[in-house]
Amino acid sequence: LISESSLVVWSPNNGYYNDQIEFLQKVCVKLVLRGSRWNPAVSLPRYESRLKLTHLPRLESRRGCLGVSFIAKMEVELKKFLRGGWTQTPFSEKE
Repeated sequence: LISESSLVVWSPNNGYYNDQIEFLQKVCVKLVLRGSRWNPAVSLPRYESRLKLTHLPRLESRRGCLGVSFIAKMEVELKKFLRGGWTQTPFSEKE
């Protein structure tokens, strides 16, 4: 989700924001399925089943994957730094 991309991985309020974004995802998945060729006479399945229908993981599992990816990238950058091959400067020259 686009709204999720702005959420900081290491946030002290992560649980609150996760709940808010998960709620938004629930609403959006429901709207997408209602807007598709879903028979309005048939009630939509529970949220977990709707995720399976749309091939979407729960927010919690996506966040876990993002955290692992973040740590892996940090490890690579730290190794570059320790070998003296780190090319990025932490601050711009104006600061």
